[in-house]
Amino acid sequence: MSEHLNKVVLASAGTGKTYSLTSQYLRLLFLDEDPGKILATTFTRKAAGEIRDRVFERLVESITDSGKRLELSKEISIPLTEQQCRGKLAEFVQRLDQIQISTIDAFFVRLVKLFSHDLGLPTQWGIVTGETREEEQTIEALASMIQTEGLKRVIEMIDGLNRLGDRSVYQELKNVVNSMRAVFLESKPEAWDCITPPPPPSSEALANAITTVEEFTIPENKDGTPDQRWEIAITKMQELLPAARRTGNWEAIIEIGPATKVIQGEEKFNRKEIPKAFALAVIVFGSSVAHFSALKLQKRNLEIQQLLEKLEGELSELKRRNSKYTFSDLPLLLTQKSFASEGNDGAEFDFSYRLGTGIDHLLLDEFQDTNPTQWRVLQPFAQKILATSGEGSFYCVGDVKQSIYGWRQGEPRLLASMEALYPELEGETLSVSYRSSPVILETVNTVFGNLIETINELSDSDPDWIEGAQQWMMNYPEHESADHLRDLPGAAYLFEAREREEGEGEWDPVLEKLAERVLVLTENSPDVSIGILTRSNKPISKILNRLQESGLKASGEGGNTITDSLAILHLLSILHFADHPGDSAAFYAASTAPLWPSHLFENGADGKVEAVAAILRSRLLEEGYGKFIAAMLATVEHNESYGDWDLRRFNQLIDLAFSYDIENTSGRISDFVTHIRSTKVDNPDSAGIRVMTVHAAKGLEFDAVFVPELKQRLGGQRTQIYAERPNPESFYQRVSAPPRRKEHRALIGGALEALHRDHTVRQLQEDFCVLYVAMTRARHHLEMIVAAPPKKESTAKNYQQLLRKSLPLTSPDDGGNIWEHPDNDPEWTSAFTLPTPEDSDSVVHDPSVPLLPVTSDYRHLPRRSPSDHFGARGIRIEELFNVSTGGALRGEIFHRLFEEVNWLEEFDLGDDDLFHTLGKFDVAEETLRQYIEEFRLSLREDNVVKYLSRGNQPDTIHGNPVQWEAWRERRFCISLEDDDGMETLWNGIIDRVNVASDSSGKTVGATLLDYKTDAVTAETLTGKAKIYQPQLLTYRKVLSVITEIDEVEIETGLLFLGSDLYVPVDSI
Repeated sequence: MSEHLNKVVLASAGTGKTYSLTSQYLRLLFLDEDPGKILATTFTRKAAGEIRDRVFERLVESITDSGKRLELSKEISIPLTEQQCRGKLAEFVQRLDQIQISTIDAFFVRLVKLFSHDLGLPTQWGIVTGETREEEQTIEALASMIQTEGLKRVIEMIDGLNRLGDRSVYQELKNVVNSMRAVFLESKPEAWDCITPPPPPSSEALANAITTVEEFTIPENKDGTPDQRWEIAITKMQELLPAARRTGNWEAIIEIGPATKVIQGEEKFNRKEIPKAFALAVIVFGSSVAHFSALKLQKRNLEIQQLLEKLEGELSELKRRNSKYTFSDLPLLLTQKSFASEGNDGAEFDFSYRLGTGIDHLLLDEFQDTNPTQWRVLQPFAQKILATSGEGSFYCVGDVKQSIYGWRQGEPRLLASMEALYPELEGETLSVSYRSSPVILETVNTVFGNLIETINELSDSDPDWIEGAQQWMMNYPEHESADHLRDLPGAAYLFEAREREEGEGEWDPVLEKLAERVLVLTENSPDVSIGILTRSNKPISKILNRLQESGLKASGEGGNTITDSLAILHLLSILHFADHPGDSAAFYAASTAPLWPSHLFENGADGKVEAVAAILRSRLLEEGYGKFIAAMLATVEHNESYGDWDLRRFNQLIDLAFSYDIENTSGRISDFVTHIRSTKVDNPDSAGIRVMTVHAAKGLEFDAVFVPELKQRLGGQRTQIYAERPNPESFYQRVSAPPRRKEHRALIGGALEALHRDHTVRQLQEDFCVLYVAMTRARHHLEMIVAAPPKKESTAKNYQQLLRKSLPLTSPDDGGNIWEHPDNDPEWTSAFTLPTPEDSDSVVHDPSVPLLPVTSDYRHLPRRSPSDHFGARGIRIEELFNVSTGGALRGEIFHRLFEEVNWLEEFDLGDDDLFHTLGKFDVAEETLRQYIEEFRLSLREDNVVKYLSRGNQPDTIHGNPVQWEAWRERRFCISLEDDDGMETLWNGIIDRVNVASDSSGKTVGATLLDYKTDAVTAETLTGKAKIYQPQLLTYRKVLSVITEIDEVEIETGLLFLGSDLYVPVDSI
């Protein structure tokens, strides 16, 4: 039986999705799986950090706490010793640079970086972040398209989708793009031609219908007089008949009283039966309206598809020209080529070669939010794992009930159908909450346990609404608290606001009640965390203002930019100077700041401003923004110019900088500065009360939750596009805009009516998810606030009516309470009493016993680079890269150019492209062009052709067929023991490795090349090579550990460029 698990876990809110996933990760570690071959992805940097932190914390706990170690042992079904846990913690820390726990976007960035040349991307492509900058791209592409197509033509294309009014055409078109582009990218052209117009009525049928109306006898009242309402309606229809007969447009006819009732399927008008002959006549008119309306809709659908196609072309060209892409572009780029699919032409990407390792274990978090395009990138990894039984593992976890990102194409049915699509998977459902008190969960069970019955009553037994509720409930298990929470106190209420007074806004009574209730709670327990959750952004500012008026401090969604700190402004001034050395004011502001890194300029700058800026740029390129900025943290901490606020903000800056290094490839300092100035983060000392949308609160939890925005209509959001995807893994099969008039939908019927039903069912399910997510953020306390009911019984289909019909209500008391859980404990805040030190039974770690073996503490290991072996010269590679003239500059430029060469057979970059890759070098264009010419001459040298041509590599190794892949500029950071048994942390970059793998993907051979640009001859070659031999031997040792190939199997040599000489390391 295999030790590995292939599972899909359906985990309800608070049941431990992160715990479940980290348990699987730890199980793999203790099965001695290579952590570099385990990929764990989620959707936010915060969630990725939480997974990484929890792995680390649980390893530490397993060392310091025997009870936790036993708990982990049971969870992963592996007996554990303290020594084993120490060893795994040491391994995890030492290999942090190889750990693949990241956001799904960061993983896609990494893949696109590896395949940028294959994808035809510019060398220095980057990521556009922030909605504003993405919108600017769209607007620019729209402007270009309008210039090409003409404004009139473009407006015709969107006619009927939006009324332009006083708004700009660009803004209107942008709205169309935002709502439709994702659907366009996920559909084939034929999907937009799904509307089949119903046949028009015959001339004879129309003539008979006209005669019926012309000769219609008005129904009479009991006293024999004509029914006045019928008489007015029929007279109006008869007056319109001539014009309708002339134009063929019968729409005005069927919009009149009794005709409208017929179209709606009703049998009476003004309490009188509609004669059958009249009803048949109206149906004839309606069929004509349906025919011509469908023709117009069919035409408009094709025009929208053509508009989006043209716009996508403009947008693609703009992105290519500006070298700027969005995160959503990345999976689309990666799916341009086929992956191991049937009938592929062999052009699919082979990820394991470029990644430098295979992915044997795939762990996917929050899988319900994955969209089909993202899944198409991940799917080959999963299929390969599932096809090789026992050799790898696939583990995905999520909750269909928390799928609230339909607007960005999240497809919850992927998660729900995984077991059916992949029979190799074992299913598991988690319904025991480790978050909420029983009172909260019983309230959730009451509302959603009655959902089908409630929706049946609320919708007057509408079959689409009932289907939506039934489908949602298929994934709802009854929730219960974990054993240790069974006695946890809590409270849940439904409050009703007072009636609205004349002159008041609709929201005013609800806001008043909200502020009143929050004030009551905070007065009793000011330290509780409170989340006020809304359906949309619109009411957030009003809520914040009302809370402020009541003396309550609260923070809104999204936070603020971090430029409210002096330390941040000083750092940005240094970066601005590095990017603009000619700006004397910038130099003064930067050089007088306490953060100014003067130690970098002690040797080599000679007081020249340009040289100082060049050193800064070189250090930024070499270290990245994160490492460069983190080195200044001590100054912020100890310099009297800065305070606690600066220190907290600077730590946030460091996080942003490291994330930027991972997710962006742009080398422009100005792009990073813009990113920092525009990115919003939570305030370091944010208030205990937070106001945010339910979407922003996903993944969070609060001691108390208030839900005040409950008047939004269920399933009522009008869409600009219908899109149906029967198979969650496939493209959209049918796409259409809705008709201009909703009445036409039923008349046209067929595919259009089916699309509407599909949209209604999906929209309702997402609406239920929003309420579920809101309610399950609460640990102890939940309050929902509804508006006062109207005088006449409400027929509204909204959240507050759903709650009113789900809960057993009472008349409002003086405070507006209309329902409370029978087990409410108003004193639940007493649970926040902190234990005294005498009460604490926490395990205290003995610092004399190190958590990690001393020899494995990566922070204290001796650090070396293979280039430290340069004999008596003792020159570190960092010093070499800081030299900006002479032979070192030539070497650096040649290394950068050779990095662009995957295989010579594929190399097709022109001189301008190569010149663009050298943009970081502060060297005259003429000099760079000369180096490019020398580089091209080097490409013709016999040894370069021999080792950089795929066709020159052997087809077999030890008689087995192999495939070759090139690793270029392979970075490493690895711990090795020297001959004395002392452990040293080695880091560096190997110029090039040609890697051979057999049919199973196992690495079986390698050729390690180190480029040198030294001027050598046959006579001086041996002496020069001896200098580099220790460096090459260390590279080979490192590569042996990485690839698990014996050192003797790795051909290793120096390739002297410009001299056409190659020296095997073992011949020196």
